[in-house]
Amino acid sequence: MNDKTTGKKEVVDRLILQIIDALNDARGVPFKKELCIADREHLLDLAESAYDNLPADIAEARKIIQERDRTIADAEARAKRIVADAEAQAERTRNEARELANHMVEESEIVTGAKKRAREIYESNEKKVAELKSEAISYVDDKLANASSILEQSMGDIKNIRKSIRTDTPDRG
Repeated sequence: MNDKTTGKKEVVDRLILQIIDALNDARGVPFKKELCIADREHLLDLAESAYDNLPADIAEARKIIQERDRTIADAEARAKRIVADAEAQAERTRNEARELANHMVEESEIVTGAKKRAREIYESNEKKVAELKSEAISYVDDKLANASSILEQSMGDIKNIRKSIRTDTPDRG
């Protein structure tokens, strides 16, 4: 935590303690132990000040989560486009191979050569499709792993801030 965050945390802690003190010092309502009469404006001012001084880490964590969501959506869209393009190219290549094979049916030697070439084109295309698909999956996996890492780090930071706030606030039971 930097000095600015620590300073804001101390301000928030102090304001929360003032709210607790104000509620503890408030006059009770007869016959209703759970109710009290308190200075509403004073308590609202304290609560608003505490809210205004919340550490920037919380807002930064929200921004990181939004960025992660955008990154994941972009990666998924890009992966879908890559796979669709690869499948379209594969279909075009298959159609080209079929047309080439049908055209060469006239002579047996040509037919044999054509079948061999069509098989090579088909196998080459299938290999390309597999490579493109593998690259797309790898790309999405990398982006998701990165987003997951950022989220885990953010969650760790938030847990540490919450733990710090809990351990720094004296028990006022």
